[in-house]
Amino acid sequence: MGKYDKFTDDNLLAQKGHLSTAIGEDESALKALESDIEKLETAIKAMNQHTETLEESRGEITDIEIDEGQWKGKEKDKYEEEKAAYTDEVKTVIDKTTQIRESLESTLSEHEIRAETIEGRIANLERVLVGVEGEINNRKNGG
Repeated sequence: MGKYDKFTDDNLLAQKGHLSTAIGEDESALKALESDIEKLETAIKAMNQHTETLEESRGEITDIEIDEGQWKGKEKDKYEEEKAAYTDEVKTVIDKTTQIRESLESTLSEHEIRAETIEGRIANLERVLVGVEGEINNRKNGG
């Protein structure tokens, strides 16, 4: 193995180049995913806060009681109808907000899994690169 083999040396250098390129591409992809993960986490937090605010508002409206002595007949009925319509609309918004949050959480989970996969691939490529660089150095040093 100590003898010079240009074909093998060229192959090792080409492998080193391909590995370095692949690592760089994966690191770029990982960086983009990490940015997306951060944005998704921020959006999920905002959606949770929005849902809590809506729940509080709905509770405040639902808890309002009218003075039976002053509100009677059509006024009372109209108020009760409007109150029911409002609470129904808020519930619809809460439900849609919850669906969106769940979708974001699903996307976040998928991104996290992809990021872990890419991290593993980078680690494997780096191990192979170390081996290739070691072989190149051995050949340069006549080993």
